[in-house]
Amino acid sequence: MEVWDFCVIGAGSGGIRAARRAASYGAKTAVIEHSALGGTCVNRGCIPKKLYVYAGSHSGQFVEAGLFGWRGLEGHSFSLDLLRAQKDEELSRLQALYAAGCAADGVSVFRGSACITGRREGCFSIGIAGGNDSQQELRARRILIATGGEPLPLAEVGGEAFTGGELASVSDIVFELESLPARVVVLGGGYIALECASIFNALGSRTTLLHRNEVLLRSFDRGIVKHCLDAMVARGVDCRLSSRLLGLSSKRAKDGSEEIQLDIEECASLSCDFVLAAIGRRACTRELGLAAVGVALDERGKIITDEHFASSVDGIYAIGDVTASPELTPIAIRQAEVLTRCLFAGSDEVFDARVLPRAVFASPAIASVGLSEEEAREQGSVRVYESRFVPLRASFAARSGTRVSAGDRSMLKLIERGGGAVGSGEVLGCHMVGADAPEIIQALAPALQVRARKKDFDDVVALHPTNAEEFMTMRDFRE
Repeated sequence: MEVWDFCVIGAGSGGIRAARRAASYGAKTAVIEHSALGGTCVNRGCIPKKLYVYAGSHSGQFVEAGLFGWRGLEGHSFSLDLLRAQKDEELSRLQALYAAGCAADGVSVFRGSACITGRREGCFSIGIAGGNDSQQELRARRILIATGGEPLPLAEVGGEAFTGGELASVSDIVFELESLPARVVVLGGGYIALECASIFNALGSRTTLLHRNEVLLRSFDRGIVKHCLDAMVARGVDCRLSSRLLGLSSKRAKDGSEEIQLDIEECASLSCDFVLAAIGRRACTRELGLAAVGVALDERGKIITDEHFASSVDGIYAIGDVTASPELTPIAIRQAEVLTRCLFAGSDEVFDARVLPRAVFASPAIASVGLSEEEAREQGSVRVYESRFVPLRASFAARSGTRVSAGDRSMLKLIERGGGAVGSGEVLGCHMVGADAPEIIQALAPALQVRARKKDFDDVVALHPTNAEEFMTMRDFRE
């Protein structure tokens, strides 16, 4: 039987990158994927999400355009059918690019669900079921597991005391909806919950964000999150924190239609047409046969790896969301680069995630790089610089008769290590809420990578008029 040097299970962004890089180093490489090439990011996450965020942003721009002299835009309407069709066309284009890239680099793609069935003579046996061909078996010297994660269904949370979980949908279907629900409740307090609540709200659904805790986005700076929450409320999202859901039930509304009722502890019940559970994700490891070959998993079902992405079984590696690393596409891609250089190019480098830019594409967007204020204070004295302002675009609209709300204000925060002269400390974190925040923070990330000082920011000539210039002109601080 043919033996592969490297077999990647999972053709998401990380898996595809690893396969193509391994092949470029001369390894005979195969990829196994049961669904569309590109994984969650391309097909059910980052890309369709950003397209829907763009779509939602136009709702306010049509109104705003009139203040800048445009006429004839009053009769605009939104078609979800058209957006979904355009989205599908774009995803098909990206999937084709992934397939073409694999073919160009000599990577063989097998369709179906993979299961590691054993090991003999230094090679792993991998069964492939459910593909276009009859059941197949591959043999490989090394395996990389890059199967990612999937949404956690509400029906599997809360045990027997929780009822009606099957009435809630998960994020995978958001971009397949054929009609826009009139009333939406989003459950959760993480990236996906805030992003989906913002999308539904911007496209016209009456949207409620329901979270059992009082803290959203736990890993982000508290001040930045509070500013974003206030802005979302100002833009029409009904945000209810510290609200514990007891159960769901289906009932018939007065007009004869079916609706979903949410029973909430110490609150009146809430009715809606669509419930989205964005309560977390789980690793896709259950069908891979890992226990049979001895691969160790943590309590969440994620593969335990060392600093070189090696599992507890020699020859089996894992990257991305299937491990305990941050669940971000660029992390998986960078891990793929590092792993393949170590396996096939003689490198001994270790993945460095010290500086990790992150963004939440809510409305308004949040972006962050480096330490939050809370994390920085745990390390010692700091100086915190903040800027809150109404960007020129919104302030112009206000002068034209439109009231400025909390939803229009931007917030920037820069954290400097204290203990020395003002401006001499290393910049530990940059955070922003508002227009272009992800683009601006990405551009600032290299400054934190090279441990730039606050004075280095001060010495840069600001580009005016921009939102980004505020990071270069901050002078007032608190300690």
